[in-house]
Amino acid sequence: MSKSYPASGSTGKPRRKEGTMNLPTARRMFPLVRRIAEELRDATRLAATLNQRNEHLERFRRELVWQERQMWYRIREQLAQNEQVLAETRRELNDLGVTILDAYEGRVGFPTLVSGERAYFTWQPDEDDIRYWQYPGDSERRPIPKEWDQEADLRVANR
Repeated sequence: MSKSYPASGSTGKPRRKEGTMNLPTARRMFPLVRRIAEELRDATRLAATLNQRNEHLERFRRELVWQERQMWYRIREQLAQNEQVLAETRRELNDLGVTILDAYEGRVGFPTLVSGERAYFTWQPDEDDIRYWQYPGDSERRPIPKEWDQEADLRVANR
């Protein structure tokens, strides 16, 4: 019987292979993903604010009066709770096969292929539907062409 040893630096968790999805699938997932991505955005922004306050209080921790010290402890507790929310939202999106493109903005990507190349259908909280796509590492979001919607409608109708 052979033993398996994880690679150096491995977390021991199996890596999830990123699949692809079509536009109708992404849109069916949209209501759930929307709630999770908005929670991710809110928790990310809260973390930024709390970290800024924590760093300020940390710098002056030896000079803090009791009320300030209590505030520092509360902020540290909030940070720990918020980290759990962030970890959970990241896990949920990962489990759904959705990629976080910008946590602060709440922008997520639904992996797909465009002309045989990896790409994402993208969405962020100020939008009411999935209307854009982009290549990984590219900041330019392009509108989804009307033909893609029509092709998706035809594929769904022909099932």
